[in-house]
Amino acid sequence: MEASICVNDISVSYGRKQIIDGLSCRAVAGDLTALVGPNGCGKSTLLHAIARVLPIERGQVLLNNIDIHNSPTRQVARKLALLPQGPVAPEGLTVHELVSQGRFPHQSLIRQWSVEDAAAIDKALKMTFLTEFSNRQVSTLSGGQRQRCWIAMVLAQETPALLLDEPTTFLDLKVQVELMGLLQRIARTENRTVLVVLHDLNVAAAFADRMIMMRDGRLVADGPVNSVFTAANLKTVFDLEASIVQDPISGRPVCVPNTNGFSTAAE
Repeated sequence: MEASICVNDISVSYGRKQIIDGLSCRAVAGDLTALVGPNGCGKSTLLHAIARVLPIERGQVLLNNIDIHNSPTRQVARKLALLPQGPVAPEGLTVHELVSQGRFPHQSLIRQWSVEDAAAIDKALKMTFLTEFSNRQVSTLSGGQRQRCWIAMVLAQETPALLLDEPTTFLDLKVQVELMGLLQRIARTENRTVLVVLHDLNVAAAFADRMIMMRDGRLVADGPVNSVFTAANLKTVFDLEASIVQDPISGRPVCVPNTNGFSTAAE
């Protein structure tokens, strides 16, 4: 299972307002790629354009050199899965029923439920440590467990490429670390392309292999984390004065904001 996503010079608008202007970037198989940038910079728009939820005005989105905006919908759904921000499960749905929805792209009039579908669901539940919760209603689970259910659903879709929009939002740090570790393992052990929109810069730098930085609908940097996660890029993208230090254990870069010049409310 292998795929690479190449975004070539795309532009996307909402009505008359242009959100993305001539952006190119890529995400490769076996790597977890973090997509970061300030609020409103176009991260979610880019993710939805890659997944064909939004049309593009110009440019191409290639999945293994195939233009997915000119490919049949069902064929794309078997190659690329999208987990949008803040999904909500219907009331009363069990974990198994939710994860089973990931198999819909593989169904047809002549191909109904199969042993392959059952195996894919069992594998997804096992990978996300949800097997014991299979018959529980999703609404009864914790926030982290529910998020793992949604990730299991897109895993059951068995696509070479996974797109996730802020999957760690509103989760405590421990759960964020567990989920990011899971996504990292999926990318590496399954050789999948995993592209994730994230807000927490240090979590992104701790787990991602590659990083894409955006500002105002344009690409600022795209490449390995160590080359992208720099003080200069943080200043350009977030207008943030910060130092980048190396974690002594992992060797990963860590952002340390410069607080000089900031006053507190007590002052």
